[in-house]
Amino acid sequence: MKTLVDYREKKILPCIEDLISPYELVNLPVGDFLIIFEDYGVLVERKTARDFLNSMKTNRLWEQMHRFLAEKVMGYQVRRRALLIHGYLDDEIGLSGFGWNHNGCLYGNPIQVQHSHFSR
Repeated sequence: MKTLVDYREKKILPCIEDLISPYELVNLPVGDFLIIFEDYGVLVERKTARDFLNSMKTNRLWEQMHRFLAEKVMGYQVRRRALLIHGYLDDEIGLSGFGWNHNGCLYGNPIQVQHSHFSR
């Protein structure tokens, strides 16, 4: 197993250096990590809770998720994809302009994940 890490993810390197070996810093055209197995890759997009909510508000998330469906990245067939959200969404919802309606439901841009898109 080998991991390609997008060079823009330098802040996370101290957290993963002991966990992921070997890894290589590259310019990934999509995603933040590409975990390579013998004949396929797993593409990972990492977002903080704040970035996730901001991306939804600006509709940037949907464009990113569309690109995330790439069949090949860096010459490797992508078999699985993962969206990793870290941090506390509860803390960010009030700060981001999102809120809760009287029924306890999040309002703002709806989140819709279609299983068929992620199980190619």
